[in-house]
Amino acid sequence: MRYVIIVLVAFLTIFSTYGQKFKYTTYMGEEMPFQQVNQVIQDEKSYMWLATDQGLFRFDGSRFEDYNTNLESRYIHALIQLDDQSILFSNDTGIYHLVYNDESVDIEPFLEVDEAKSDLEYPRNLLMDSKNRLWIAQLDGAVFVKDEEFNSFQRFQLVERSKTPKMLLGEDRYGTVWAFIPGSGLFFFHSQGRGFQKRS
Repeated sequence: MRYVIIVLVAFLTIFSTYGQKFKYTTYMGEEMPFQQVNQVIQDEKSYMWLATDQGLFRFDGSRFEDYNTNLESRYIHALIQLDDQSILFSNDTGIYHLVYNDESVDIEPFLEVDEAKSDLEYPRNLLMDSKNRLWIAQLDGAVFVKDEEFNSFQRFQLVERSKTPKMLLGEDRYGTVWAFIPGSGLFFFHSQGRGFQKRS
């Protein structure tokens, strides 16, 4: 009897794996309204948002919708999910807030590049950490962090360059924020708020 149950379980396992069928679709050439994709995220409504070299696009599984009507710069660098109704994204002119308004989508400036008010220019990568701080990596090797209320920010210069390769930001399971700059090294944000230190 024990052998019959083992054979039956094995048979059902094999049979259930054959029942799963997957479909893959490849989009190429003229089907794509862009050439380069910098980042992709899926929102709470199951739409895919693409940060591309030709702007911000939403993909519903069959078509790409262009969301670049009011953007001065069409090169979108990064996307992050802010909450279940909104997304932040960056381009060369600043950071923008995408908000669902029922079924429509509104895009508003969140933090614009303004040399008179700050040193923020050419924001690239974005990270929202577990403490609700927004981290912004920019082209000149600097990182900005905005506090939970988004009413002030600090600037940390990791390397002295006019142009760096794309800086990657991440947070580990202990809540430490890391920054990696190709050719310059790996940096971590000191837990006491004393800035970034290079990992030796």
